[in-house]
Amino acid sequence: MNEISLLNAYGPQAAELSDAARRAARERLLAECRAPGMAGDGIALGGALGKGTRIGTGRGLRRRTPRWAFVSVGLAIAAMTAGVLLPALWRTASPGQTADPIRLVAAAAFEFPYALPGLGKPSFTAEPGGPIMAVYPEPDGSEVVLTTTTAPTGEAGRGEREITLDGRPGRITVGTKESGVVMFVALTWEHRPGVWLSLTRAGENATEKVVLTLAREVTDQPQEVGLMLTVGLVPDGWRLGMFKDDGAILSYIDPAVPSRALTVWRTPQPDTSPDAEIEGFEAAQAVTVGGRPARLVRTADFWRLTATLPDGSGVNLMAPRSFRSEQVVAVAESVRLTMP
Repeated sequence: MNEISLLNAYGPQAAELSDAARRAARERLLAECRAPGMAGDGIALGGALGKGTRIGTGRGLRRRTPRWAFVSVGLAIAAMTAGVLLPALWRTASPGQTADPIRLVAAAAFEFPYALPGLGKPSFTAEPGGPIMAVYPEPDGSEVVLTTTTAPTGEAGRGEREITLDGRPGRITVGTKESGVVMFVALTWEHRPGVWLSLTRAGENATEKVVLTLAREVTDQPQEVGLMLTVGLVPDGWRLGMFKDDGAILSYIDPAVPSRALTVWRTPQPDTSPDAEIEGFEAAQAVTVGGRPARLVRTADFWRLTATLPDGSGVNLMAPRSFRSEQVVAVAESVRLTMP
């Protein structure tokens, strides 16, 4: 799609958009930026992670300077276009900020509570601070995105109208290019009393009829969200913050202080960058994770642990300084690789 056209239609100079339109644009751009031409780029990390650290097996190596800057290209475009402010999940507590003592508990498995049986098996993703989204590929190369949401607020904006779906309220949004060609159709509706869902069909073949038909096919059928990495121990009360690339990177956040995050990510090879290059480096020590050598680095603001998974790939963990060193190692010991 042409992001410039979407920016012209829905950008800062356009009329104010409703929450539903913003969600639809965000979901559409997320789907677009996960297309094959971009999927291999991986996620570049920098600053606190040392020089040139990269997730995935993409082409080349890029450096990002902001510490904890894990936001993908797709999410960055979505934030710009849809006016979404992504929470600062990747910063630890500021110096002097008090934090409750960390207590590790067993992590629960993830499930997505709904399904579209006629569309096959979805993939799942979750942007920072957002809900889990089920992404169903379509034969024409487009995608259908299903996620939980909240009831629309305010009056219907440009490109939107109120509807009823089998007697239940909803709002439909149609996004078009300047030429009038449809880019996506999104529906936000009350699936059952008090439960609101959002369904977006992207691509030029998207129509209101198709979206309404799909919405009627949504079933209350929990689906396991399989992740490449799983973490067996997490801080008590913390929740999933985000995951990308089938769970090659995931984070848990403290709902009381969302800037406190525990982040785990996999790399094709173990990270061997010098410890002293990490921002705010204070000390490093050799530890053991899974019976294999690992490195634990303490900085002024956070912990970083680098280790090796059984298949020879690398696993990395960053945690706030409110963790004790033995807790960082315990979390790393609980990480499992569930997909090759």
